[in-house]
Amino acid sequence: MNRQILIVWICAASVFALALVYGFVRNPAAAHSAWLTQRLEDTTVLPVDTGPAELDIARLPKAIAAKPNLWQDLVATPPPVAAAPDLKKMLEGVTATRQQVGEKVKLISNAKKSSEYVAQGDTYNGLVVKSITVKEVIFSLIQASQEYTLGLPRE
Repeated sequence: MNRQILIVWICAASVFALALVYGFVRNPAAAHSAWLTQRLEDTTVLPVDTGPAELDIARLPKAIAAKPNLWQDLVATPPPVAAAPDLKKMLEGVTATRQQVGEKVKLISNAKKSSEYVAQGDTYNGLVVKSITVKEVIFSLIQASQEYTLGLPRE
């Protein structure tokens, strides 16, 4: 039995040795290298003219100035942002009192020398009354799809 195992091992080793020798003899990398060398020898190289470039330095500024699109912005300049409205100035001299009738609160204007009762949603001096609380009246103004608010304390 040991003899048969030895014979099988010897046969396997000889097959492995033959495959190794065959791999060295028939080298695919060498064949590919020979094919590439043959292709490079068959290729013709085209001549390239690398003569001096004719650039007239004196004419160059005139040529650049003649192209006005060259100096335009690549990205359009955004429009200027409008300044936020001054709500304090719009409500200058206006006092919100603690006097209230139902849902309406009394506003006194020193400039107009009068008083007026306003409710939530009413407009006063171009501002909309957004809400009325015990401590303040909140005015709002929507300008350029942005809402600005100011709270006027009740006195």
